[in-house]
Amino acid sequence: YVILTGGTSKVIEINQWAATISSNQQAIEFPRDGGSLLIEVNAEASWESYSSADWVEISPSSGAAGKSEVIISATPNWSERDRTGYIDFSIGNKVISVEVTQKRAYISTITEWTLDALGDAYSYFEVSSNFPWEVLSAPSWLEAKGVTTGDLAGTLMIHPENNRDTVSRSGIITLGKEGYSVKAEILVTQPGKYFAVNNEALAIGSRGGTMQVRINTNDIWGITPKNNAD
Repeated sequence: YVILTGGTSKVIEINQWAATISSNQQAIEFPRDGGSLLIEVNAEASWESYSSADWVEISPSSGAAGKSEVIISATPNWSERDRTGYIDFSIGNKVISVEVTQKRAYISTITEWTLDALGDAYSYFEVSSNFPWEVLSAPSWLEAKGVTTGDLAGTLMIHPENNRDTVSRSGIITLGKEGYSVKAEILVTQPGKYFAVNNEALAIGSRGGTMQVRINTNDIWGITPKNNAD
């Protein structure tokens, strides 16, 4: 800017600061099931926003000068990893970023269990999770039921059928949510029947007497007398 006075001139330099923009949050965190949070944006001119994550929504996505209340929303995270995204608020070339993080989905319980051969016993196990889970699959020879307690914990009940074979059997129980990859697997094994005696032939004198036989089995047993005498 030039001022002329009595044949002389003066140059005055005039500077104007760029409009500023700020937020009351530099980082926000969502739980696995998502939700919405409110933040404030203070700007000296009209502003715009951009999200680097497709699971984050901004409303409104732009605004005028002054204080603006902005709702940040996140969809549920069904992956097995925590995730991070960024929201940029800008006035021209002036940009500020807000980091957005979200917890992963998880479910955990025991990894293997041995059941009784008779199928008389019910087994109960604690399941830790941050989403409502269900039994996705289980062997046909057992009953598996899950009961959730809110979103954070639950109990799994397992009740096998009687294994009437002498061969053990095993299978996988899968817990999770239909349509999503996060899951927990339990290897269950049920032994087969066995029966053994410590002596398969007894010699008793002509005058009679008493002898003992030791029986080792995991099944119900009985005795059927048989006379092989001539």
